[in-house]
Amino acid sequence: MSTRSGRPRLARRALDSARRAPAPTAALRRRLAAALAECTEDERHVLALLVGEGLSPAEASLALELPTARLLRMRTTLFETLRRALFGGSSKRVARTHRPVPIQLRRAA
Repeated sequence: MSTRSGRPRLARRALDSARRAPAPTAALRRRLAAALAECTEDERHVLALLVGEGLSPAEASLALELPTARLLRMRTTLFETLRRALFGGSSKRVARTHRPVPIQLRRAA
């Protein structure tokens, strides 16, 4: 256990983020609803288990029978989508493409 006094660092960051968040208005609720409507059913389940039920990612992955790494990726993309809906920017998802890695060939010795 830490000997530092006060709130843990993560809690302070979450509180600061909550203070910066815009006040809930009808327009904000509509934007969030539109962002959630674009999400898959699995992503909504992940959100319900992690945020609503307060499960850990490991517990949620067991409940949904998904690998934990996949659940964490889903959570990251879901939160990015919701963050864009809250703080502006397009709530449309952007397809991520993998860029080819340049290969440098060397002469054999």
